[in-house]
Amino acid sequence: MWDIFDNWTPPAPVKEKPALDWSVFDKLIPTFRKISKEKYERLLKLLDQWDEQLADYGRDPTHYNWRNFRPLRLSREEDWSDWLTYLIDSSETGSLAGILFGKRQKHALSFSRPTWICREDIQHGYRADIIIKWRNNSFTHVEVKIGDPHLGKTHVTGRKLKNKYRAEHAKWDDFILLLSDQLQHWDAVVEADNSNADIEAITWDDVCVAIRRSLLSNETITWKALAYVFLGSVEQRIIGFPGHRIKERPVEQLDEKLEILTKGLTHEKRI
Repeated sequence: MWDIFDNWTPPAPVKEKPALDWSVFDKLIPTFRKISKEKYERLLKLLDQWDEQLADYGRDPTHYNWRNFRPLRLSREEDWSDWLTYLIDSSETGSLAGILFGKRQKHALSFSRPTWICREDIQHGYRADIIIKWRNNSFTHVEVKIGDPHLGKTHVTGRKLKNKYRAEHAKWDDFILLLSDQLQHWDAVVEADNSNADIEAITWDDVCVAIRRSLLSNETITWKALAYVFLGSVEQRIIGFPGHRIKERPVEQLDEKLEILTKGLTHEKRI
């Protein structure tokens, strides 16, 4: 009965794999620490400059924990849009909107105190996040995103609202406000649908830089106080740098934070 095993060859013994050598990563740690140290030296110098610039507000908003700031309602995408809309609408200088949208306009002052701003404007089933009518009778349409992957309807929404207000082509601009890591996705959307080519993408990094530059402008103290709170919340909760833990030297979004702080101190029109 055991003859069925006469031609059976036992399997070759399994060779044990050599143990993984993790020492290569040990060699990278000193390099990483050196880079991190250099970035933090730069960060702390920039924050010293901003602490001096914003001394009237108790120093730069980076240092505070804005996740516990309950007076500012920021639980939904609509809340972020509401606050941004308010800052644009109440600006006396037009600095914030001028920096964000000024690539297609002549002077920042044309962006102060717009004729009106509409939130959640609807036309034929399409809802626009922000529609702004400026005093020169031009319009700006802004779609606000904090991670929403559905980007393709932006062009149709803009076209529907443009028709609603019968705006001339030269007096209608479309923008989409994105997280910086959504730009690649947006580029793919544009490539797949050439009709999106007229929509200009801006990021929340741009918003932070624009607010920081506006805090150094001649805006009213009331406007600056509200913008300061919004800035702190955006940089911590949307950009993602936990500045209130700076003694622990967090690395989350450190490079983005450095760029924002640096560009906020310059006087360029766009970043």
